Amino acid sequence: VSEVYVIEQIIEDQDEFDVLIMGSSHGYCSFNPKILDTILVNTNTKNLSIPNQNFGHIAILLQQIVEEGKSPNILILETYSITPNMNRPIQISFFNAYSKTWEPSYLMQILGYFPSEDWIYPLFPLLYQHENWKTVGIVNTNIRFWDDRRIIVEREIKINPGYQNAGFRPYPQTITAEDYQDAIIHPTSFIPKAENLLALERILSIAEENDIQVIFVTAPYPKAIHGDFSQLDQVIQQNGLTHYNFNQLFPEHFIPLHYLDQNHQNAHGA
Repeated sequence: VSEVYVIEQIIEDQDEFDVLIMGSSHGYCSFNPKILDTILVNTNTKNLSIPNQNFGHIAILLQQIVEEGKSPNILILETYSITPNMNRPIQISFFNAYSKTWEPSYLMQILGYFPSEDWIYPLFPLLYQHENWKTVGIVNTNIRFWDDRRIIVEREIKINPGYQNAGFRPYPQTITAEDYQDAIIHPTSFIPKAENLLALERILSIAEENDIQVIFVTAPYPKAIHGDFSQLDQVIQQNGLTHYNFNQLFPEHFIPLHYLDQNHQNAHGA
């Protein structure tokens, strides 16, 4: 929920976008709009990546941006977002929970709409493991936590350089040598999910209707250095897309100093 607040602020504050980066945490750790805007001439680049964002989420956000008359010239999609499951109503992730005062009876009514507990995990990620996580008291406690978190995020937007760079997080930490070696030995496989492929069709349709150039990028991170991209490459070829895989383009450029953990870059590598 706190990440959605940041996204809403960025969209609201922009008159237009030139270059828009959308993806998951891989995207927001790897691509610094401030750096891109120093290289590209007269551009306004923003990073709207948020954790676990899939292509269904991106399609919704892109439609919102287009409807507000802020279509970008270039849309950069970080490819990891084609892999997360979409096993919950994607609108739920963009429900601004803290904008309402929820009465206990209303909370319980909302919980009744979910066919399984899996579907509501994204709304209440911290306390669902509590054995009584569906009770009014537990749910209210969780909502109060997120309301407090919203206040913290509002403050960070004003003072944190990461938020000022519109989505990019300049993490200073560096991966341990042990974790780096483990990631090299156990690489990831990029397996597109069927639901995400359908969402990709919608994204490409919106892009075509609004003259938006779509570019795929794969962020560099340890588990992707020797990753299996064969299924992803098929999707890219079938759709005639441009793809820049930084794990393959510049393998000699990145060293362990540039990584936050097994799946993300830090401020040195971004």
